[in-house]
Amino acid sequence: MKETLISVIVPVYNVEKYLEECINSIINQTYKNLEIILVDDGATDNSGKMCDEFAKKDNRIKVIHKNNGGLSDARNAGIEIATGEYIQFVDSDDYIDFDMIELLYKNAKKYDTDISMCSHYILTEEECTPEGTGELNIYNRVQVLKEILLDEKVRSYAWNKLFAKELFKEIRFPKGKVFEDILTIPKLFDKAKKVVLDDQPKYYYRQRKGSILHVQTKELRLSYINSALEIMNFIKEKEKSLIAYCAYNVAHITIKTYNDIGLFDMDYMLEEDIVNKLYKDTCKIFENKEYEKVIAENSSNVKKLHFYYLICDKAGYITNNTKLPLIYPGWKNND
Repeated sequence: MKETLISVIVPVYNVEKYLEECINSIINQTYKNLEIILVDDGATDNSGKMCDEFAKKDNRIKVIHKNNGGLSDARNAGIEIATGEYIQFVDSDDYIDFDMIELLYKNAKKYDTDISMCSHYILTEEECTPEGTGELNIYNRVQVLKEILLDEKVRSYAWNKLFAKELFKEIRFPKGKVFEDILTIPKLFDKAKKVVLDDQPKYYYRQRKGSILHVQTKELRLSYINSALEIMNFIKEKEKSLIAYCAYNVAHITIKTYNDIGLFDMDYMLEEDIVNKLYKDTCKIFENKEYEKVIAENSSNVKKLHFYYLICDKAGYITNNTKLPLIYPGWKNND
């Protein structure tokens, strides 16, 4: 019996230093029935030529050469010509374990899921650090949307997941957006009937100095907040039962982002104008007049942790007797 065809889409742009390792890791997978789509997104180095050379050596490889349009546009170009029943994305400066695709596919079939996930390694110039608990979890649609809001086990990465192709019938990555995964993955979860997470690392995620997602500029980090708020609105409208978790996520992401760009002092104090802005943002999203009362009651500077608790408590997150994740290790529940 012939194996199910899986399409592996690799956007390629100026990564000649890493591309061979990436493509070899896909070619040498234990799962062999692959359609490998290399999308040369207008590379100005030798990456495009390298793609053509690989295609000559392996008839499973298809190459698209196009003008530069960004990561989303390159992925979308691959989706358009993909003929597999499943789609896997691999970034061209990363690589994957020899059995990653086989593991994801077997789990998808065994547990009858539309999305199959694994964990990853964080790869820097100095070290390779494994992530994940080793646990296996099955989620329905509502459960996985909740998990992505908690931002602990399930994350909005495209590259550690195997997707049923049918999920992309009406969904594409947003062209021109920096945080395209945040804006897309929750929408795919919303379409999935069931999702499996095998939380063992199989993907090698390379963190390069100077890459756009690791530069902590104010503009980029605030763009991250805006992307998160946009998807919170989406989830809020799709699943009313998760509004409390949406409020938690707003607090979690906003505080972390403001900390990343240095708008918090090291003594964990929050300026009044920032408090007001965060509350107004939350109030606008959830249309809850109670937040205005909280602003009035906290007109002076307050600790970040206090603000965090106020948001979560207002949303019913704490009173539901659910464990409250800590944003930073230095914070204690009894502060």
